Amino acid sequence: MSNHQQQHINAMHTRQLTPADDLDTCPLAVAGEQHTDEPCFICTEYASLLDHARIWRRMDGRIIYTAEPYEATALEIAELNADLCRYQLRVTITGDSPWNPGSTFRITVTEDTPTPKKEIQ
Repeated sequence: MSNHQQQHINAMHTRQLTPADDLDTCPLAVAGEQHTDEPCFICTEYASLLDHARIWRRMDGRIIYTAEPYEATALEIAELNADLCRYQLRVTITGDSPWNPGSTFRITVTEDTPTPKKEIQ
């Protein structure tokens, strides 16, 4: 493991994430999907967008996927979001990327848990 990779892992540990190396490094792993023999449609269609991808486990056991590409178009991100919404997954984009700060951005994929509705009285 390179120094750069170790720095990235250390940065994610500060966010209370640990590598989930027992799972496929695929956004669909967040939804409980695993590859069989071939990469899935998401991994092949969006390979350049899913650069520097990692799969993480939160302290509560939930799975999070991150990718840290150097560039992407709004259309690519919108298409990825639309495809992952079909699996009830949420895509979040931030400029806070520990991979190569200032040169990459972070895509985070999590379960799309609905916000509890409040009863109006």
